[in-house]
Amino acid sequence: MQKKKIIFIASIFVIISMSVIISKLRYSKKMVYNVSNINDVTNLFPKNPEQIKKYRQKCTLDIETHLKKILDVPSEDRNFDNTVKAIDKFNYFYNPIECSLRALELLSPDKEIRKTAQKEALELSNFLIDKVLTNVQLFKLFKDYVETNMPKEQLSDKEKYLVNEIMKDFKRYGLDLPEEKLKKVRELTKEIKEISFQFETNINEAHCGIEVTLQDLDGLDKDFIDLLQKSGDAENRIKQLKKHQQKQLQNSISQSRNRQVRSSKR
Repeated sequence: MQKKKIIFIASIFVIISMSVIISKLRYSKKMVYNVSNINDVTNLFPKNPEQIKKYRQKCTLDIETHLKKILDVPSEDRNFDNTVKAIDKFNYFYNPIECSLRALELLSPDKEIRKTAQKEALELSNFLIDKVLTNVQLFKLFKDYVETNMPKEQLSDKEKYLVNEIMKDFKRYGLDLPEEKLKKVRELTKEIKEISFQFETNINEAHCGIEVTLQDLDGLDKDFIDLLQKSGDAENRIKQLKKHQQKQLQNSISQSRNRQVRSSKR
């Protein structure tokens, strides 16, 4: 029961995440990862630490292959499709895997899976920063396209908007700065990402909680009660209400038959 609930919650998390991903992909329509039903969603999740590593390795290989394809296009042959849309497509390789790893990091009941997911998600993030977001060669060829071939094309307003957004992204990561400053931006970007990962992990792993009796939980759903950890000093005591369970309690506590418990929600 608990495992099914966790998988369900994680699936909802990724469905929402995929919606965000689609909204962020600014031009292309096709999905690299086809998601048409709940089984497709659950297949986005690695099932053990070894699979997590393989998912990350597969993602980095896909990004490297796609990057090489972009870099190999001769300057005179560059156009909107093989340059601008191709750069935008990096999101399709990265975002679904990054979201699934972050979901496991925050939701998996297995500590080793959470730890591995965080490590691999951070490694994937650093890889993207090095290979794409602060890639000088990629920026130069993109800038060359904008200055030489783009004026020869009849782009729509939507296409021009995408060009401007990608250019702003590159500059935001310091690619119009001298090499020394770019190096500093790259280091700081990785450092900020690592700190943010660790901050979320610290919150998720915190064992702050409250203790209540079974009588206090009278009226609440039995499946919810069964998820709670029991303290060792008495069989009818419950402790260590973890962060992800506290919201469930807040949503469920109004069902308690204990008036004092119901009023504590306020």
